[in-house]
Amino acid sequence: ALTPSQFASGMLWQPITRLFLHSEFGHLAGNLFVLWMFGGTVALTWGTRRFLWLFLGGGALGGVIQGLGTLLLAWLGLPLAALFVHQPSLGASGAVYTVMTVYALANSRRQVSLLFVPLAFEARWLIPIVVGLELGFPAPGVSHAAHLLGVAIGWLAVRVWGPHGDRRVGPARPAPPPRLRL
Repeated sequence: ALTPSQFASGMLWQPITRLFLHSEFGHLAGNLFVLWMFGGTVALTWGTRRFLWLFLGGGALGGVIQGLGTLLLAWLGLPLAALFVHQPSLGASGAVYTVMTVYALANSRRQVSLLFVPLAFEARWLIPIVVGLELGFPAPGVSHAAHLLGVAIGWLAVRVWGPHGDRRVGPARPAPPPRLRL
């Protein structure tokens, strides 16, 4: 699991290893369900290699930012931050939220139906619904920062690589000069 104090002391693998640990079966099942629901479409659109980078990179980057942010708040002397410096964070929810955000931005007009509630809406409403639930109904023992960072990283990924993951990053390469044919 990612523990900010241990991460700062040199355990730099924790942002990746935490993606493969879950606190309970319901946590794992929820992440797998959301990944099944949205991940297949994103993987087909972005390609499997870029999807893997999106998932692992989103989860790891979210963990690094979360760990460093917690340490920064503790360093600034905020009393609540001290509670979380030694609190482990685990699960792939941040990475799953990254994938869900990419899906919502790339397929904004596609209908999404909830499983247990007879409600359908356009995918673009996933982001405000998720952010509203995270901010409005914080549950104890849940890393809301990881979820919100996942949304932010998904948004950033679409801004950098485009909704279909095919935009080139950096300056375009110049075309090679034409060959002379004899």
